[in-house]
Amino acid sequence: MSDIVEGLTKTVCDRVDDLDRQIKGGGEPAPPPASVAPPRDLVTSDITARSFQVVQGTENSVELNYLNSLTEYQVAVFAVYRSSASEALRGSATTLALPMVNDLELFDISHSTMRVRWRTAAGASGYMILYAPLTEGDLADEKEVKVGDSVNEVELEGLTPATEYTVTVYAMYGEEASDPMTSQQTTLPLTPAINLRFSDVDHSSSRLTWESPSSKVINFRVMYVKTNGVQTNEVDVGRVTNWQLKNLTSLTEYTVGVFAVYNEGQAEPVTESFTTQTVPDPLDMKSSDFSTDSFRVTWRHPASDVLLYRLTWTPTEGGDSEEAIVQGHLNTYWIKGLNPATEYEVLLAAIYQNDVESDEVILIETTVERTTTVATTTTTTAAPRFGVRNMRIDEETTFSMRVSWQQLDSRNRTVPTGQTSLVLQPLLSDTEYKISVTPVYGEGDGPTAARMGRTLPLSAPRNLRVSEEWYNRFRISWDAPPPPTMGYRVVYQPLSGPGSALETFVGEDVNTMLIVNLLSGTEYSVKVIASYTTGSSEALSGKAKT
Repeated sequence: MSDIVEGLTKTVCDRVDDLDRQIKGGGEPAPPPASVAPPRDLVTSDITARSFQVVQGTENSVELNYLNSLTEYQVAVFAVYRSSASEALRGSATTLALPMVNDLELFDISHSTMRVRWRTAAGASGYMILYAPLTEGDLADEKEVKVGDSVNEVELEGLTPATEYTVTVYAMYGEEASDPMTSQQTTLPLTPAINLRFSDVDHSSSRLTWESPSSKVINFRVMYVKTNGVQTNEVDVGRVTNWQLKNLTSLTEYTVGVFAVYNEGQAEPVTESFTTQTVPDPLDMKSSDFSTDSFRVTWRHPASDVLLYRLTWTPTEGGDSEEAIVQGHLNTYWIKGLNPATEYEVLLAAIYQNDVESDEVILIETTVERTTTVATTTTTTAAPRFGVRNMRIDEETTFSMRVSWQQLDSRNRTVPTGQTSLVLQPLLSDTEYKISVTPVYGEGDGPTAARMGRTLPLSAPRNLRVSEEWYNRFRISWDAPPPPTMGYRVVYQPLSGPGSALETFVGEDVNTMLIVNLLSGTEYSVKVIASYTTGSSEALSGKAKT
């Protein structure tokens, strides 16, 4: 600048002087001396987003770099001499847009992922990918991924199933971004379980079998309901692909749904229906040990869940009927107090849960005719009648207990013959009972032995544990009380904010449950209640937070 200040000052002053004369009417300004002639024919070329050339003639040029894209620039070129500078040769040029990506492709789409691929842009320093559900939801749902200049393919993860996404890719040039390239695709729905089948269907149970649709399934949820009913039963069974439904009602149609549960949510169910069979009748009823006023009836159990038997006998020629209720674990009864030489019709029915009764099986038998004997005058001494010893009460449950004893005399008549133990049921829970055992001889009863026994209370589950916490689920586990239970009621509810209590019933062989579809960042109260045939236990309570 020191080289041209003097000349530039003289030039400026001369120009001011010329303009002053022109204003005062002194005529046109004098042309500049040839020695300071300005450059001519300004041409811009090789225009890009960041630069362009300025060319004079065929030799003199300069490249202007680090320009902004899509920006108009004014350019002035001065011929600079040692002692002066010419007037400016002026022009303008607009930089181009930054190169953007091309051939954007969304492919390999699953329920929670999709891959993004594009053709790279020349000179880009990297790429930015923005993606979000194509809804009117919160803008916070938009997510961002940045990659280097050598990457042209990424996988987007953690997407919501069955949701349309918009994906936008920018080529980055430092902090400046190109125009976007955008595309849309919809994620697949969660794949449901397939091929639901039923087998081993009887009056109170059925086995379910299905196929898993994916290795990403974390749990299967079985829901079943009487087709014409309203109460839904639900059980989480883990990753197994078969399950036994129990405690069903006979001759009833059930609709069953099996849900595949993923980390991302629950798929649509596969559903089918089946109908339970009628309750089975007692099997192979027979009679034996006939006398003038009694005979014994025996049979085989038709199923393991018989609660009671109803035994009725009536003279075939008319007369009053008599009835006895026999415990479900017994399969014999001694009918006494009959008339000699009389034909009787004996009816036997099995009674199941909910007082469902089987058809009756029929047996026709005749008692022995009474005979007259001549008694001798021989005097006999009655044999002594002994009691029992070592009477014990054990195997107490909430509704039963077992009594056992040792027999001292082989002439004892027990029920049934030869039996030295008996399970007493159904009893009330947490109740004290007095049990007596009396040996019966032909000539009368022997001494009675008695003990006190107490049924167990309806014990609650213990040791509630929480694990596998995630943003919309957690798992609870507990220690089972002494058997037998019918299952467990699981009740859970947010401690604050909206949300009513939800309840699920699981089977007796389940002691863990994955609770899903919860609110994120929310504390829940959780209760586990054991169900028994005679009622429900106290609740095992705790808290869990997503």
